[in-house]
Amino acid sequence: MTNNLLPDYFKVVTDILASYIENKVDYFTMQFSGGHYKFGPYVQALHENGNMLLIEAIGNEYLEPPLPEANQQIMLFLGWRFNAESYSPNYSQFMDLEKQTPKEIAEIMVKALYFGYGVDESYEFEIKPVLEAARQLVLNPIQSKGQRV
Repeated sequence: MTNNLLPDYFKVVTDILASYIENKVDYFTMQFSGGHYKFGPYVQALHENGNMLLIEAIGNEYLEPPLPEANQQIMLFLGWRFNAESYSPNYSQFMDLEKQTPKEIAEIMVKALYFGYGVDESYEFEIKPVLEAARQLVLNPIQSKGQRV
């Protein structure tokens, strides 16, 4: 298991997210499809001023079907909040890149996907915009099933 809490199949997802954060891509979204979702979960990030990074996970306004109350509580337990100042319906957290590594931030995002939304190895994902450095992380055909970078 990665990070002692996450199944091994999330290692590639974590590495890809960390690569996007490390390469300071201004804005990116990783969208998942599968399971019981009509419009599946996503995580995204936006580089703010200086070393601040806003990370978001889809809120119930866009998620179909919405998260049940128990999963909403899991998201809060994991540190996700609604930012009233931004008028965003998504869960969010502000990260200081001087205090947390790209991998630590990626793991926070992946924990939301796994524990909050129930994403597992059967889900497919796509991340935009394309980052050439991340393509190298998805070279193994077994690992890259359903992954588009």
